[in-house]
Amino acid sequence: LIMEILSSLISIFKGLLLIMLLFLVVKLYEYIYLPWRVRQKYKKYTNVGMTERYYPLIGDIYLFNKNEKEDKFRVQHYVDNAISKPETDIYISQLGSLTLYNVCSPQAFDEFERLVPEKIDRDDQKDGPTETVVPHSFALIESTANWNERRKFILKVIGINYASKYIPLMMETADKWAKSVKKHEFIDLKFEIKKITFGVITRILFGRDIKNLETCIYTSPKDGSKVKLNFEDCYFAYWKDVMDGYQQPKGKLFPFLSKYSLVEPYKSNSINKKAIHDAIRSFLAKSKDEESVYRQILNSGKFSTEEIFYDMSALLFAGFETTSHAVSTMLYRFKKHPQIRKKLSEVLDRDGILAADPNDWTNLKELYEK
Repeated sequence: LIMEILSSLISIFKGLLLIMLLFLVVKLYEYIYLPWRVRQKYKKYTNVGMTERYYPLIGDIYLFNKNEKEDKFRVQHYVDNAISKPETDIYISQLGSLTLYNVCSPQAFDEFERLVPEKIDRDDQKDGPTETVVPHSFALIESTANWNERRKFILKVIGINYASKYIPLMMETADKWAKSVKKHEFIDLKFEIKKITFGVITRILFGRDIKNLETCIYTSPKDGSKVKLNFEDCYFAYWKDVMDGYQQPKGKLFPFLSKYSLVEPYKSNSINKKAIHDAIRSFLAKSKDEESVYRQILNSGKFSTEEIFYDMSALLFAGFETTSHAVSTMLYRFKKHPQIRKKLSEVLDRDGILAADPNDWTNLKELYEK
């Protein structure tokens, strides 16, 4: 009897070992062979850009982290490629098993437009941070008539031509921050710029009375401790946790762990997402700012409150960090190349931008159109 039990256990062990081996082979195929194959397929085309080296398992995430450690723009390698290869139409970036085809030229965009949605559809955020945070936003749904209406309406209200009326709000937010900085005080400018852009974007999207938004209970993925934070600090911590979780090998090799929030940091991230979303929903139910993007889209009567909520949340999640990186990099470049800053000032002065009243958004709009 004992021998039969041992024999059964050995058979089960062999079966499990075989399943694990097959799983490992599948993951190696997904995370190493397929990305390598894509590179081999497209590297022969002169109008296709990609990293010089192949980074197994994590792909461009290696360069994202490297750029940040060197105080560079997170996607600085994209910029370097654009400068060295201006003929690039498509830039291929790889994030684990995910391959993104980034459109880099009007010609490539026109071709993409012709192919969507009859031939291909957008699937660039599947299993990514955006799907985790805002799964029902226009950035993720299929290219249906509903998607097209939402996309067009949002692009209209946040487009530079229409959104020029928010310039005074931007100036006011930046000016308020500048007055809070003490002379000779050391600051982390990149972080401070992030706070400014977050303040600007949340006020534009959700309302100028965003300061009334309730505090959130933040759950730490490290030890499970809970602490009450203001909305900004809670969102910054949550954003970092989501990005850290996305880069962890266990979540990529075993996607169900992150998808169903079975282990940390995914369990705490799920709790924090609910806390943040509940706080935003509660605020929006009380907000009276009719000029907010949320309220303007809601008053159109074309979309449900949930559709608008997820679309606004997607713009916040994808917008504030990328904007702050771009502004920080621009300021760094101006400091490094004063002759470029001088030239820009001359152009702005020539076109009347520097002398314009920042509170006269109608005039600012005319200057932009001119």
